[in-house]
Amino acid sequence: NIVYFYARSTAYFLDGNYKSSLIDAEACIILNPGFNKPYMRKGAIFHAQRKYNDAIAAYQDGLAKFPNDRELKAGLLRSQSEKETTDKLEREKEDAHQGRESA
Repeated sequence: NIVYFYARSTAYFLDGNYKSSLIDAEACIILNPGFNKPYMRKGAIFHAQRKYNDAIAAYQDGLAKFPNDRELKAGLLRSQSEKETTDKLEREKEDAHQGRESA
């Protein structure tokens, strides 16, 4: 039952059990690809794990099926923004490290 899998995915997510949450979200997508919430859950799971490329892909997959979904669009923008920030910080860290090695 899709309602059961989605509710359990949510409970696992809130408990920080991302692996089990992802399994149930993917089961929801298989059982009913016309249900938008599991795509949102997948994106949120990856975002919470700071796997921004995976989160972006999950949101984009959802938006391919539900192009007007505001939650999916917002999740995509959040993950893209976090990825940008994280990438920038990593570059600055690398630059600082290379600067110390050169000195």
